[in-house]
Amino acid sequence: MSVDIATENALTAGRSQWDPLKVTGHGDITVAGFARSISVNVGQTIGFSVTGGATVIDIYRVGWYGGDGFRKIATITNAPTVQPAAVVIPNSNGATSCTAWSVTASWAVPAGAVSGMYLALVRSVAPTAPNAFYITFVVRDDAAEADIIYKTSDATWGAAYNHYGTQAAINGKNVYGSGTGVGNIMDRSLAVSYHRPVLTRGGVEQTYWMACEMPLIRFLERNGYRVKYVTSVDLDRDGAALLAKAPVFLSSGHDEYWSTPMRDAVETWRDNSAGRSIFMSGNEVFWRTRHVTIGDEVQMWCYKDTMPGPS
Repeated sequence: MSVDIATENALTAGRSQWDPLKVTGHGDITVAGFARSISVNVGQTIGFSVTGGATVIDIYRVGWYGGDGFRKIATITNAPTVQPAAVVIPNSNGATSCTAWSVTASWAVPAGAVSGMYLALVRSVAPTAPNAFYITFVVRDDAAEADIIYKTSDATWGAAYNHYGTQAAINGKNVYGSGTGVGNIMDRSLAVSYHRPVLTRGGVEQTYWMACEMPLIRFLERNGYRVKYVTSVDLDRDGAALLAKAPVFLSSGHDEYWSTPMRDAVETWRDNSAGRSIFMSGNEVFWRTRHVTIGDEVQMWCYKDTMPGPS
């Protein structure tokens, strides 16, 4: 089986111009949420944890689509839920996690879905609702052959720069400090959790994938390259075997945060399989990180040399 990007992008049903609901900044925090996993394989089910009132979730795939940029795949209902407060990760200097949030909606990814970057757009059922909230995730196709394996920079925009703290104090901590943007570096956290709503676009917009990755995704898909998508979490977990399905590995955007297993995987695949790696990115492979998985939660730890590390 191979990824048929050209056929997918030729589909007309569900095409949508960019920003279907004119979402501004980081979106409507009153209906914030996250995916229980940053990626899911075709044929599997992905869960979403959302807080707030009655909402629906529109599932979009990101691509070229004749210049429209998006195609709506499905709409699912989301149960109104008041989620508990975020908890502090022990020994992290104030990092927070929402892993205790319950699953309020789920989507069974079709077995024939095409690998890609996907958006779950959480929006109020009220017809006059002015905003919505983005949840980004990747659909993989582990069995497929491809021309290019595209790795998202989720460790940067989904983890490192994400400053979600709590609903009452959204300007929480990340590995840059407290508050939006880079914050106060002397008060930064030593870890960040993937189990939080992502608040990046409202602070430092150029760190988000819409600024630095979407243009290349649209270029690749416009030109019909057979692309399959993976995340930093996937590369850390599955290593060089993940790269065996394509001759080219591609990093783009702001791919700043890498773990040792990620770098070892790319170098091993390159040296042993004559694979080609392309870095169309800036500030890439800059900070050394460590991924810790607890249940279905992934935490990224990063002790920077601008602050004391452990022991």
